[in-house]
Amino acid sequence: MIKISVIIPVYNAEMYLKDTLECLFNQTLKDIEVICINDNSKDSSLEILKKYAKKDDRLKIIDLKENMGAAVARNKGLEIAQGEYLGFVDSDDEIDLNFYEELYTKAMATGADIVKAGCKTVELDGTETIMTMNKDIEEKSQYYFIGEWWCAIYRAKLIFDNNILFPEECPKGQDCVFLNRAVLKANSVETVNDVFYHYIRRSGSLDSKQLSFESVKSTLYGKRIIADDINNSGLYEKSIDDYNFSYLFDIKKIFIFLFRSDDELVKKYFAETLIDVFHKCKNKKYLEENFPYPLLLDMIENKEYEKLCEFLIKCKNVKDLKYMNMTFLQNLFSIQKYGKYKLLTFLGIRLKLK
Repeated sequence: MIKISVIIPVYNAEMYLKDTLECLFNQTLKDIEVICINDNSKDSSLEILKKYAKKDDRLKIIDLKENMGAAVARNKGLEIAQGEYLGFVDSDDEIDLNFYEELYTKAMATGADIVKAGCKTVELDGTETIMTMNKDIEEKSQYYFIGEWWCAIYRAKLIFDNNILFPEECPKGQDCVFLNRAVLKANSVETVNDVFYHYIRRSGSLDSKQLSFESVKSTLYGKRIIADDINNSGLYEKSIDDYNFSYLFDIKKIFIFLFRSDDELVKKYFAETLIDVFHKCKNKKYLEENFPYPLLLDMIENKEYEKLCEFLIKCKNVKDLKYMNMTFLQNLFSIQKYGKYKLLTFLGIRLKLK
């Protein structure tokens, strides 16, 4: 029986692919299959895969004849996966050699639909940072599993019975949508803290690059899907605290992409997305009380799209979202009303009051 199917989209990964494959084929858990989807690579990635397939019949290759993107590639892998659980690895990352054995053992012991390992972010200079999301999941709830989605295994039945796929209509936000849907449907999320997925930042990473309008639009569209999924999940009725956290987190993630492009079209689509997601919230009072940028609340609540666009276009950084249009004296001392709240400024210190 195949215990875990590991799905890897591969595109022009010749520099790092061998290291990734070595991590997988030397796993202490042997009952795995590795499904690599060659996304029409232009380098020697396919040749590398074929060489490994000759040495180990646990490797299955899907060779796409045109470049389709990671969402399509992962979905193609899901179509042929036979494992009891599913794992996902990027073609330039690495995992501990006992990674899947530890996760599978925990899954068998607990019956959890999802089991998440630890995550180490590895910088270009070799510096490692251990992420702390597991602690939030353990101390609060499974809905705090909001990232590092590749650090986990997912029960295949959970994914297939609920038709959870990577949405191909938002290629830049597809992984977050997949994770959110899986967590919303899972019976539980368990953690393992002594094995790690090594997320390696490479030169040319998208983390700090300016993005095209289409890339930002795709990501923001994914945030809209997530908001709809949260609203339709029954989470509000089940646990209002988890609903509040999940929805506010989605709103905050939207803001990350506001300054990732200088294109005015980004600001306009951002404004449209923000108004749409805000007004779909089932608990607007909580959202108003905890909204990260109260300066925008009136415009959002009143659906003043043109005014919000004009304001956002003027903003050049996150600081502007908080203090734009405030005079020197207002920055020293002022009481200003934003929506249902007041912003008290005294010698540059700001407090939000009801």
